[in-house]
Amino acid sequence: ADLPEWRTEDETFVYALSYSPDGSHLVISVGKHVIVLRAADLEPVLRMHLKGFGVGHVAFARDGKSIFMTTGEAAIERHVLTGGKPTATFTVKDRKPGEGHISALVPSYDGKLLFAYVDGAVVAWQVADGQVVHRFPAPHREQPSLLALAASDRSVVTLSSGGEGEVKIWRVADGALVSRAAKPLT
Repeated sequence: ADLPEWRTEDETFVYALSYSPDGSHLVISVGKHVIVLRAADLEPVLRMHLKGFGVGHVAFARDGKSIFMTTGEAAIERHVLTGGKPTATFTVKDRKPGEGHISALVPSYDGKLLFAYVDGAVVAWQVADGQVVHRFPAPHREQPSLLALAASDRSVVTLSSGGEGEVKIWRVADGALVSRAAKPLT
């Protein structure tokens, strides 16, 4: 069977992608663009051009009606798909200038929390009001690079490189570290 193929017009690489909860759409970030594609045929249905730093990570909200995207330093915006305009901004307060690099982004399964890996810590915001509810520290002997971030309603999991290749699991309710594996899981 022929599979649909999609390329950017200028051959710019796709930085991040996320499927909608029902699997019908795919959102990608390409330079200063966020493009929503129908998953079945990869036809663009919405294209947003953003000013400034461009877009890093993207994630569908659990309701499938909006997307989260990282823009600039330590900022995440929520955009409703019908208009593409930002409806909420999530930021990290008390950060030093030049800090705030976001290297992962994922909402909880119930859609009430938004998690992001920011400068060596996982930050959790309430989607309803944008308040930070937890910071899960990720101390490492070497500067880590986050390889994966996953979240459920009860726990958040990180997989990092940086010497140890650690997997950590925190309890969302109180931010407690409940499990840690520092050896290869093979």
